[in-house]
Amino acid sequence: MPRRARVWGAAVLAPVLLLPVLSAPAQAGQEPDPDAPGVSTTGLIDDRAALTLAAETGEPVEITAATTETTRHLANPDGGFTMEQNALPVRVREEDGWTPVDTDLVVGADGALRPKAAVADLVFSGGGDRDLVGVGLGSKNVSLGWHEDLPAPVVDGAQATYPDVLPDVDLVMTAGVDGFGQVLVVHTPEAARHPDLAELEMALSSEGVTVHQGENGNLDAVGDRGGESVFTAVAPAMWDSAGVEETGEDPTLMAPAAARSELLDVDVTPAAIRLVPDRAMLTDADTEYPVYIDPSVAVSRHSRTYVNARFPSQSYWNYATSHTPGVGYEPQQGSTKRAFWRFSIDSRTKNATITRATFRAKVTHA
Repeated sequence: MPRRARVWGAAVLAPVLLLPVLSAPAQAGQEPDPDAPGVSTTGLIDDRAALTLAAETGEPVEITAATTETTRHLANPDGGFTMEQNALPVRVREEDGWTPVDTDLVVGADGALRPKAAVADLVFSGGGDRDLVGVGLGSKNVSLGWHEDLPAPVVDGAQATYPDVLPDVDLVMTAGVDGFGQVLVVHTPEAARHPDLAELEMALSSEGVTVHQGENGNLDAVGDRGGESVFTAVAPAMWDSAGVEETGEDPTLMAPAAARSELLDVDVTPAAIRLVPDRAMLTDADTEYPVYIDPSVAVSRHSRTYVNARFPSQSYWNYATSHTPGVGYEPQQGSTKRAFWRFSIDSRTKNATITRATFRAKVTHA
């Protein structure tokens, strides 16, 4: 029977034979990232040193001078090279080098929650009257607020749950590699009748960017200088709990395969984002509670998307990495999804002969 799988990320492994003499800098031709922290080059291994070590040991040696958030290069004993490139960041640059991505939340001295190691500067409220969430990249940032003081969150790994922000309604925040997921968990039909759920208004503030509503309902934070997209948010949606028991999927991360899903009406002003849930879905006797209402935000630097046959005009460009897209055919709803990743062309492959390329995807649920 056809099944739909959840795919978290993807990687390409490409053995390459570099033909020219290796005398250029490790990342020649690549533009430096102005928003990345500085990192010492002391002790880094360049091409020549890596080739020498590989020949001496008979084992591949990483060219640490060429490592990035998504890519690493290995010198092979036969004189060739292997490039490993991930669609999403797998490591984070710190002052003393690289550390693996770790989205588990920790409490800081200011009481706020932050992931241990993530690409974006992400912070969740520790409760009280501070902003619900802020996401930053260098000097650019976007913050969202809640309309009243928040309760102290319950932290579990990468998730922070703010209980009863409305009667029988929880707010769940999930840290991703380069963004965050946010869902209101409406537990009962009675909770759905609360007047504050008829229209949700979240305070919006930004620095260095301006938030616009784009095509198909997506939200886009565009840099005030240069006009480049810095943060994106897939069009806010809501879904119910249909199929959760059968599939075991976590509905706080993304709509389960068999869930009923609807888009929200959205209005953006310089000071607020207004979300209007689908009232017909909330009051429908066939809706299975709890119901989950999002949006989520991600950094625009990394390119990924999926398409959904059920919503053929909807864009899912740069969905938050706290979510995992479904791929394949889902028989309960009779819908099909396809996932796509875009990999950059690494400048080190210029004038190289690529002898083999392998694409690998990690399936997290099937």
